[in-house]
Amino acid sequence: MSALVRALAPLFALAALGCGTLGSFGADPTRVDMEEAQSLVLEHDAGEVWDRTKETLAHLSSRVPRFEDGSGRAFAAVEDGSVVAEVVELSPGSARLAVRARRYGREDDALALRVIGHIVDEVER
Repeated sequence: MSALVRALAPLFALAALGCGTLGSFGADPTRVDMEEAQSLVLEHDAGEVWDRTKETLAHLSSRVPRFEDGSGRAFAAVEDGSVVAEVVELSPGSARLAVRARRYGREDDALALRVIGHIVDEVER
């Protein structure tokens, strides 16, 4: 094995794990179970929360985030991790914001809570 291949092997291993990409949620990140996500109920219209979620993730993401307006889900790469955010209308004027984050192959609740904090700051402005 050449010295270059040996030197690059750890990088290829990290890439295969999907670290810092949407791949860390598996082959289909749209099927991420949000029941275990960090979440918060906001007394704001779901459309407003969704708009602020998209704006916030667009600013925080190191790549172009993906937004699914029909399902209220967003996918982004934030702080070397993968983030899935979901906004669900509970009633008129009330929405549930849920965020799940993975970094280095593990759930990262601290990252999820930081993302929620940024979104809430935008909603409350």
